[in-house]
Amino acid sequence: MIDRHTAELPVEPETWDVLIVGAGPAGCVLAQRLSADGRRVLLVEAGIDLPPGAEPWQVRDTFGPSAATDARFMWPGVRVLWARHPARAPRRYEQARVMGGGSSINGLWALRGAPDDYDEWERLGARGWGWDEMLPRLRRIEHDHDFGGPLHGDAGPMPVRRHRPEEWPPLCRALCAAADELGWAPVADMNGDFADGWCAVPMNSDGTQRIAAPMVYLDAQVRARPGLRILCETLVERVLFEGRRAVGAVLRAAGPPGSRRVVRAREVVLSAGAYQSPALLLRSGVGPLDELRRHAIEPVHELPGVGCNLQDHPYLYLAAHLRRPAMQPAAQRPWVHSCLRFSSGDADGVPGDMVLTMLNKTMWHPLGRRIGAVGVSLYKPRSRGRLRLGGPGPDDFPEVDNDALSDPADLRRMVGGVRVAWRLLHHPRVTPLRTAVFAASYSDAVRRITPRTAGNWLQAAAFALLLDGPAPLRRALIDRFVTQGEDFAPLIDDDAALADFIRRHCAGVYHPVGTCRIGADADPMAVLDPHCRVRGVQGLRVIDASAMPTVPRANTHFPVLALAERAADLMS
Repeated sequence: MIDRHTAELPVEPETWDVLIVGAGPAGCVLAQRLSADGRRVLLVEAGIDLPPGAEPWQVRDTFGPSAATDARFMWPGVRVLWARHPARAPRRYEQARVMGGGSSINGLWALRGAPDDYDEWERLGARGWGWDEMLPRLRRIEHDHDFGGPLHGDAGPMPVRRHRPEEWPPLCRALCAAADELGWAPVADMNGDFADGWCAVPMNSDGTQRIAAPMVYLDAQVRARPGLRILCETLVERVLFEGRRAVGAVLRAAGPPGSRRVVRAREVVLSAGAYQSPALLLRSGVGPLDELRRHAIEPVHELPGVGCNLQDHPYLYLAAHLRRPAMQPAAQRPWVHSCLRFSSGDADGVPGDMVLTMLNKTMWHPLGRRIGAVGVSLYKPRSRGRLRLGGPGPDDFPEVDNDALSDPADLRRMVGGVRVAWRLLHHPRVTPLRTAVFAASYSDAVRRITPRTAGNWLQAAAFALLLDGPAPLRRALIDRFVTQGEDFAPLIDDDAALADFIRRHCAGVYHPVGTCRIGADADPMAVLDPHCRVRGVQGLRVIDASAMPTVPRANTHFPVLALAERAADLMS
């Protein structure tokens, strides 16, 4: 609302047709689509721009972590509590703050999810968001270079490619051979054949580099449209209301403290992601009354579901020290080639609810080339978390309680998945390629040697050389610097001990969804109607992963692009 806190701020003279907050994948799609018909669109992004053709090599690199470990592209000070356990506290979280959002820093997976993921959305009240409606949008965004037919697109802006099995590095080939001998068949097309099996991962790459959303949706031709303006390094502090109608926002540009101003718009769209979009609603007076009162925020409209229903894909890594012949060739940049998708078989599970990611290298330096891993992830969790405000100001990052594995079925399935990974790593096809197997995580110790510096390269090279020494030295080094002396092997056959270990060490795969979910009119916890309009107010929508009723069995990049495409159709 326009009040004494904003009355003295300068107001830009132009009233925009649409103000889009956040230039992640959804924001890029919306800016391109909505400006195409002559509407005047203002796209605001808190992070730096990535002009067409001038993207840093870290963003273009097909080794996903290159961008994900660069502080220039991240929100600072973000911490998330992954799972509740007496030994756990909130831990650092890498969330994109850059043009393109997660599409500019992610692992390049181009998964869609299963048809029932979208039909489930419809069953939960998201009318018109089932598979039959979403498949045309999924086809619209992609150019699949390997498969055609009615399930695939061949003219979309996003290339999809897979590495052929003969191109896979040694550990990936051996793990898939082990999976084959244990009874899983090959699945050539994960986006068209939804059976269990070992698979080539579809990748969002043109064969030489990542293709992030702004590269194709906000190219030079689109940016030249007279009705589109892009503001980067500009924070949206809150949405402004007149009564219950959104009429604009307060912006703060990078620079002196006095660089705040008001922009007005006929419609405001939040596309800031599953953490920032609900936080913006709350800071603007829309959400649970108790949360607004806790921070002395004047309510505009009570919506108890804002910040609730948080989901992510929990994961845990089992790592292996590789013998030299098992190393991925230095010239081979991609870090993901293959995976195993399988059904947990749990009574509370669904088909294809588990994914094991096979990594032949884990980091850019010599040590990362000597450490392979199998990432165990639950792709259809039942647990729900919650987001609350960390403070009333725009620089107060929300408090995020993921509450992963709080549903007993989720914990059971993760226990089973870790045992499958352990079995693969101890299969005769794999054991000749590695020495020690141990549980690993993206700990602070690992983060310290992640930045690309000469000193980190030297430290990693020295550590890798020491790991080639006698087995007792290798075990001592792993215990000291990785596992803190906790031996994982005795836990594998102990249900209670393994479950406790997973609760203490699991994290998420950076796929948060659901915090402003679409739902039916009669659902009191639904934040959005099926047109992505915020219930109870006018002129305000949320279009990003936070709108999803549940997390799909997919990395969320392509589902978000398709969601934005359908939302743009609804706004036409």
